[in-house]
Amino acid sequence: MAQSVFLSSVLSGAQEVPPASTPASGFSTLLYNQSTGLITVTLNVSGLTGMTQGVGPGGAPAHIHLGAPGVNGPIAIPL
Repeated sequence: MAQSVFLSSVLSGAQEVPPASTPASGFSTLLYNQSTGLITVTLNVSGLTGMTQGVGPGGAPAHIHLGAPGVNGPIAIPL
């Protein structure tokens, strides 16, 4: 029987480095199937403001960082 790993997170401006006041919020889930190596990510966001295309590193204004809490690690996934 395949084992799966489930992770979830709440997204908010308080998690930004430095923390940001924003109406944006969200929720994400990640399901990793250890048998197949398949990762399924669901990302729900609302309240985004400002520019939404072509202005961030690599042309991706929305992205996911890889880093410890409180640290802006490198961009791992452009959205």
